[in-house]
Amino acid sequence: VDAALLTLFRQVLGIEEDVADPDFFEHGGDSLAAVELVSLIENTFGVALPLEDVFETPTPGGLARAVEELLA
Repeated sequence: VDAALLTLFRQVLGIEEDVADPDFFEHGGDSLAAVELVSLIENTFGVALPLEDVFETPTPGGLARAVEELLA
């Protein structure tokens, strides 16, 4: 889950450098990009991740835990 989320972060934010656990907002994310990220997460994992999770835990590692809880 972590690696897939990191890939989605890089895709949405256009991150090309190797950043282990980027903060969504520190790397240029905004509310529109957060909606795109949540949509990609829902399509990839088949879970309905609340948008506020991106604001509360704006890293791939943090969101991986939220997605894993939804998958359990």
